[in-house]
Amino acid sequence: MTLKKSITANKLLRNTVLFCAAAAALSPLSAAEVAGKKMVWAHNTPWFRPEDNSLYTNSHFNYPLQEVANTPTMRHDSLKEEIRIAMEAGIDGFFLDLGTDPNLGPFHWSMIVKDYLKAAEGTDFQIGICLDGGNRGVDYEVREVVRMLNENGNHPNYPKHEGRNILFTYVYNQPGTWEADEWKAVRKGWEEAGWKTYLVANLAPWPNRSIDLTKETKYLDTFDAVYMFDSPAHANDPVSMNNHIYKEFCDKNGKQYIPTLHAGYIGAWLIGNDFYNPFRGGDFLYSTWQAAREIPSDWYHVTTWNDQMETAMFRQAYTFGLVDSIRWYNFNLKGVPFKYEEPKILMAYHREEIPGTLLRLEALNFPSVSGEDVVISGRLLDCNGTEVAVLEEKIMANGSEPSRTEWLI
Repeated sequence: MTLKKSITANKLLRNTVLFCAAAAALSPLSAAEVAGKKMVWAHNTPWFRPEDNSLYTNSHFNYPLQEVANTPTMRHDSLKEEIRIAMEAGIDGFFLDLGTDPNLGPFHWSMIVKDYLKAAEGTDFQIGICLDGGNRGVDYEVREVVRMLNENGNHPNYPKHEGRNILFTYVYNQPGTWEADEWKAVRKGWEEAGWKTYLVANLAPWPNRSIDLTKETKYLDTFDAVYMFDSPAHANDPVSMNNHIYKEFCDKNGKQYIPTLHAGYIGAWLIGNDFYNPFRGGDFLYSTWQAAREIPSDWYHVTTWNDQMETAMFRQAYTFGLVDSIRWYNFNLKGVPFKYEEPKILMAYHREEIPGTLLRLEALNFPSVSGEDVVISGRLLDCNGTEVAVLEEKIMANGSEPSRTEWLI
């Protein structure tokens, strides 16, 4: 590749994202109380712990690049570094995905909440709970959430909305899970135990389905806010359309709507989980940012931070630019002026293309303080270094928003 006007050359990678690191641009927040504040939350799967990063090279083609602290306090130091990276990317808090136990024991991974909270101490980063897993009954859900809130809910880094502890949900009212009356009983149980909660419901439509407001209206008295965890990737209707449907629904009923940033499913096909639809390089994430900024909101959600079975935003072997792209999107959505010191060029195309079909190569240029446009051209080489295509020269503007171009080969 050739990048002119004070741009250093970057290599064209075979999978998806190319980016350089940039200096942090962090906005201060008060810990715990976050009502009315601009926040970007990220879903976090705590079973993908940083201290185990090296193990994932055996099972995941796209594995983490975060170095693990080789110290006696490895977990604490690694979680602290993970939080630092997330803050640098404009993320203000994790909601840790914790699943129910079929044998009615403690929620899976609930023991790690205190470790994340300890790692967040001294920062404005928030650590909350996201409820996952099957319906094991009202009494179990009450008992376990009360236990987890008793252990963690009064920590200064646990987020609250007007004094109520915030809980996100992954499983809410999907087929075969929870009925509205059960959620009412669960929330009543939490409150009787001394915990007032602010519940964020995942009302994403089922794959290849549309939003069903008739069903959602039955649950109106059970939640305080709405987000869609994954429907940007596989709902029947465009994300912009669904955002506006839920925004109108929430405004009408006194609820908060939280738009989602999502890169589409990349998958982990080495171990049989191939959600490879409709991941389109950087396009899908860009489209969810465009859709999100149409919706006035205090909060936004990133799906996901580190779920290597689905789509992780942190730096990984083949998608190490995603974290830098959401950095610009996150600060933009929060209204924080942000430009990179140097132009940041994101290059992407699919690894799996059938020979003889169209290869689309995309480029995305984020705003930088240089003020200069980017002129980009290059050659596409095969595995032996033989030229197979010439990429004609393109000019990418350096304006107030990302500029995009493409080559069709």
